[in-house]
Amino acid sequence: MKGSIHHGSGGSWERIVGKVKVIDAHTLEFADGTRMTLDMVAPELGQQGKIDGKLYPAGKEAAEFLRQRIGDRPVTLFHRDGHVLPYLGDENLEHTMVANGWALADHSSLHAAEIIARENKRGLWRGQFVAPKRWRKGERLPGEQEPKEVEKKPNDNPAVVLGDWDSIDRHVAMASLFQPEHGVRKREAVVHFEKAGDRLTGYAVAEDLPDRKNGRTDFRTVTFADGRLAFEFDISFSKKQGPLIVESGQAENKGSVRVEARLTEGRLAGTWRMFNANGAEVFRGEWEATRAKAAEKK
Repeated sequence: MKGSIHHGSGGSWERIVGKVKVIDAHTLEFADGTRMTLDMVAPELGQQGKIDGKLYPAGKEAAEFLRQRIGDRPVTLFHRDGHVLPYLGDENLEHTMVANGWALADHSSLHAAEIIARENKRGLWRGQFVAPKRWRKGERLPGEQEPKEVEKKPNDNPAVVLGDWDSIDRHVAMASLFQPEHGVRKREAVVHFEKAGDRLTGYAVAEDLPDRKNGRTDFRTVTFADGRLAFEFDISFSKKQGPLIVESGQAENKGSVRVEARLTEGRLAGTWRMFNANGAEVFRGEWEATRAKAAEKK
């Protein structure tokens, strides 16, 4: 969608709506595993503050305030060029966090809200604290201990995704993952992941792609962390059924696809997004994968 009438030339904003899980005071996660970092100067989960000389878990209290504020209601995120703005209905959550003392103003539009929080000794302003940006660089309050490392869960180990997966992608616009042509409802493939030294690699094999050797598509990048898988690969569009900008010769007949999915109980589920050579998103859809039947028998 376009921005304001006075700043419309700055590009368009993308909107995401849904119920979320509060990870910390500036990070939300949607049901499909999409995790978004908000434009909010809020404390990290392990950060502490001090009231009357006693330390307290400031980061956890800030996250709990946001969690209670949202409750079970859907959140709307507007994002563009790395900026993420959160709304609860028509309530700007960043303004709410600043006005209640659980985040700091980083824009002139929020200065008044921070003044109100300071004068009323709300949230962090009840006592002493290190500004979140300085805390991330290592500055601490006297007596504040370093946060304990979070124990890694099985889903943090890349080994859980190695091997073969039976994948299905469905389009919600006008294309599919391995055959970017209009009218294709879904496509099945076998996706394989392996380790090459200290990094992950992968590829997909779809037998009904005669223009590629063995129907194989090699992935350009593969990452897995915190139970979330992401990979990318390059594509060329159908000469007659690609995006209009390609058909008209305004952009190269090249593009890329990015898949993002979350591992839950042995199943990968998420989304795929297709981009043209200029980096503009042209198609998107759903993606899921389960362990290949051949792999289960081994």
